[in-house]
Amino acid sequence: MTIIAGNKVNSLQALRFAVVGSLTAAIYFGMYNLLRIAEVASPIMASAMTYCAAVSFQYVGHSWFTFGKPVFDIVQFMRFLATNACGFAFSISSTYLMVSVCLMPDWVASGLIVITLPIINWFVMRRWVFN
Repeated sequence: MTIIAGNKVNSLQALRFAVVGSLTAAIYFGMYNLLRIAEVASPIMASAMTYCAAVSFQYVGHSWFTFGKPVFDIVQFMRFLATNACGFAFSISSTYLMVSVCLMPDWVASGLIVITLPIINWFVMRRWVFN
Protein backbone atom coordinates (compact mmCIF):
# COMPACT_ATOMS: atom_id res chain seq x y z
CA MET A 1 0.00 0.00 0.00
CA THR A 2 1.35 3.41 -0.92
CA ILE A 3 -0.03 6.80 -0.04
CA ILE A 4 0.52 9.78 -2.31
CA ALA A 5 1.63 12.81 -0.31
CA GLY A 6 1.68 15.84 -2.56
CA ASN A 7 3.60 14.73 -5.64
CA LYS A 8 5.65 12.12 -3.82
CA VAL A 9 4.84 8.60 -2.73
CA ASN A 10 5.96 7.97 0.83
CA SER A 11 5.51 4.25 1.47
CA LEU A 12 7.64 4.14 4.63
CA GLN A 13 5.65 6.89 6.31
CA ALA A 14 2.38 5.23 5.29
CA LEU A 15 3.63 1.92 6.71
CA ARG A 16 4.64 3.58 9.98
CA PHE A 17 1.26 5.33 10.14
CA ALA A 18 -0.42 1.96 9.65
CA VAL A 19 1.67 0.33 12.39
CA VAL A 20 0.94 3.06 14.94
CA GLY A 21 -2.68 3.21 13.81
CA SER A 22 -3.08 -0.57 14.07
CA LEU A 23 -1.67 -0.59 17.57
CA THR A 24 -3.90 2.36 18.49
CA ALA A 25 -6.93 0.53 17.10
CA ALA A 26 -5.97 -2.66 18.94
CA ILE A 27 -5.69 -0.73 22.21
CA TYR A 28 -9.10 0.85 21.65
CA PHE A 29 -10.86 -2.29 20.44
CA GLY A 30 -9.32 -4.58 23.07
CA MET A 31 -9.80 -2.30 26.06
CA TYR A 32 -13.34 -1.32 25.03
CA ASN A 33 -14.50 -4.90 24.64
CA LEU A 34 -12.76 -6.04 27.83
CA LEU A 35 -14.52 -3.31 29.81
CA ARG A 36 -17.86 -4.24 28.24
CA ILE A 37 -17.44 -7.99 28.70
CA ALA A 38 -16.42 -7.46 32.33
CA GLU A 39 -19.47 -5.19 32.69
CA VAL A 40 -17.46 -2.52 34.50
CA ALA A 41 -18.42 0.38 32.24
CA SER A 42 -21.35 1.54 30.13
CA PRO A 43 -20.78 1.71 26.35
CA ILE A 44 -20.19 5.48 26.54
CA MET A 45 -17.84 5.30 29.53
CA ALA A 46 -15.92 2.38 28.02
CA SER A 47 -15.55 4.29 24.75
CA ALA A 48 -14.37 7.45 26.53
CA MET A 49 -11.83 5.64 28.70
CA THR A 50 -10.37 3.56 25.90
CA TYR A 51 -10.33 6.45 23.45
CA CYS A 52 -8.20 8.50 25.85
CA ALA A 53 -5.75 5.65 26.40
CA ALA A 54 -5.46 4.91 22.69
CA VAL A 55 -5.02 8.57 21.73
CA SER A 56 -2.21 9.06 24.26
CA PHE A 57 -0.31 6.22 22.65
CA GLN A 58 -1.17 7.54 19.18
CA TYR A 59 0.27 11.02 19.76
CA VAL A 60 3.64 9.78 20.90
CA GLY A 61 3.77 7.10 18.20
CA HIS A 62 2.89 9.41 15.33
CA SER A 63 5.03 12.30 16.56
CA TRP A 64 8.17 10.30 17.01
CA PHE A 65 7.86 7.17 14.84
CA THR A 66 5.61 8.13 11.92
CA PHE A 67 6.41 11.77 11.25
CA GLY A 68 9.78 12.20 13.01
CA LYS A 69 8.62 15.27 14.90
CA PRO A 70 9.34 16.26 18.50
CA VAL A 71 6.76 15.10 21.02
CA PHE A 72 6.97 18.34 23.02
CA ASP A 73 5.66 20.82 20.41
CA ILE A 74 2.71 22.78 21.77
CA VAL A 75 1.26 23.89 18.41
CA GLN A 76 1.46 20.36 17.06
CA PHE A 77 -0.04 18.98 20.27
CA MET A 78 -2.95 21.46 20.16
CA ARG A 79 -3.68 20.53 16.55
CA PHE A 80 -3.54 16.88 17.50
CA LEU A 81 -5.98 17.49 20.37
CA ALA A 82 -8.37 19.38 18.06
CA THR A 83 -8.25 16.56 15.52
CA ASN A 84 -8.88 13.99 18.20
CA ALA A 85 -11.66 16.00 19.80
CA CYS A 86 -13.52 15.60 16.52
CA GLY A 87 -12.64 11.91 16.48
CA PHE A 88 -13.78 11.57 20.07
CA ALA A 89 -17.15 13.17 19.24
CA PHE A 90 -17.51 10.78 16.32
CA SER A 91 -16.59 7.83 18.54
CA ILE A 92 -19.04 8.70 21.30
CA SER A 93 -21.93 9.60 18.99
CA SER A 94 -21.41 6.48 16.87
CA THR A 95 -21.29 4.27 19.95
CA TYR A 96 -24.44 5.82 21.37
CA LEU A 97 -26.35 5.63 18.09
CA MET A 98 -25.40 2.05 17.25
CA VAL A 99 -25.41 0.45 20.72
CA SER A 100 -28.04 2.40 22.64
CA VAL A 101 -30.45 3.45 19.87
CA CYS A 102 -30.07 0.78 17.18
CA LEU A 103 -29.26 -2.00 19.68
CA MET A 104 -26.32 -3.26 17.63
CA PRO A 105 -23.57 -5.35 19.26
CA ASP A 106 -20.68 -3.51 20.89
CA TRP A 107 -18.20 -5.02 18.45
CA VAL A 108 -20.01 -3.34 15.53
CA ALA A 109 -19.63 0.10 17.10
CA SER A 110 -15.99 -0.37 18.04
CA GLY A 111 -15.28 -1.94 14.65
CA LEU A 112 -16.69 1.06 12.78
CA ILE A 113 -14.54 3.41 14.83
CA VAL A 114 -11.30 1.52 14.26
CA ILE A 115 -11.94 1.39 10.50
CA THR A 116 -13.05 4.96 9.76
CA LEU A 117 -10.94 7.09 12.10
CA PRO A 118 -7.54 6.00 10.73
CA ILE A 119 -8.56 6.95 7.20
CA ILE A 120 -9.67 10.41 8.25
CA ASN A 121 -6.68 10.83 10.57
CA TRP A 122 -4.11 10.05 7.85
CA PHE A 123 -5.18 13.04 5.79
CA VAL A 124 -5.63 15.46 8.68
CA MET A 125 -2.43 14.49 10.50
CA ARG A 126 -0.30 14.43 7.37
CA ARG A 127 -1.54 17.77 6.06
CA TRP A 128 -2.21 19.75 9.23
CA VAL A 129 -1.14 18.27 12.57
CA PHE A 130 2.41 17.13 11.76
CA ASN A 131 3.07 19.30 8.71
